[in-house]
Amino acid sequence: MRKTLTEAVVLFAVGTFVGLVVGAVQTDGRFLMAGSPPSAGEGGQACEGADLAPEWIDQGSARALLEHPDVIFVDARPVKEHRFGRIPGAFSLPFEPGLSVPDAMLAELEGCKTVVAYCDKDGCIDSESLAEVLLALGVRQVRVLEGGWPDWYGAGYPVEGQGVTQR
Repeated sequence: MRKTLTEAVVLFAVGTFVGLVVGAVQTDGRFLMAGSPPSAGEGGQACEGADLAPEWIDQGSARALLEHPDVIFVDARPVKEHRFGRIPGAFSLPFEPGLSVPDAMLAELEGCKTVVAYCDKDGCIDSESLAEVLLALGVRQVRVLEGGWPDWYGAGYPVEGQGVTQR
């Protein structure tokens, strides 16, 4: 009985969240909280529509985007792992069911930007789930990093943090 009640409360919370997101959409399909619909912003192109699902990005392509001003990396791993080592400049946004993205962070992710989510292994469910949440909130160009943090670090790409050294 208690398990059923807990499941019902979780289902209600998820339904409420989805309802709020759907309710935030204008009649023309744009999100009220996100302003005009953004895109990757590469080459000065105007913002276009959103991807419907997160796409995967390979390590080399992600590395090429690292210093691009319209690209933001988001770390879906726990805060402790983020502090230990991360992709330079990556935001920490540990994924957990029912995740609420802080308004300040959402504001950083708005506009013509590409967001690259990553976690601690190839095919990580947390980074893909985080990407889906961001898309639902109106963030437009969301990618999931193939191989995650281990492959990034293993390739000798730039890193920062308390427990890692540059290779």
